[in-house]
Amino acid sequence: MELTVLRIKELSEQKGVTIRELAEYAGCSKSAMQRYISNERDIPTTVVVGIANAFDVHPAYLLGWIDDKKYIPPTQPVEDDLSDKKKEFIQRIHQMSDAQLDRLEQILAIVENTDI
Repeated sequence: MELTVLRIKELSEQKGVTIRELAEYAGCSKSAMQRYISNERDIPTTVVVGIANAFDVHPAYLLGWIDDKKYIPPTQPVEDDLSDKKKEFIQRIHQMSDAQLDRLEQILAIVENTDI
């Protein structure tokens, strides 16, 4: 938690935010925030998230897990970007048994190695 507290203090100083304002952002009392900042108590996740939102940084940055303040996790492909044919194929795959998936995998391996 020491790195978390350090990063919160640095951001507070940079932005000119008081402990009372931090507490308001985090949804806790001023006295609770003072205990968090002085390392007397562990900071709950909800408080970390509230502070991260107020400072427009990723909570993982405050926790010391990453060094990029604006980290954006990779996203999964959105089905809206897929053609109707691909969406239908995905639906069919979801309905297959493991044995059918194994067979499909074998067929795909053959197709990938064949000029069609």
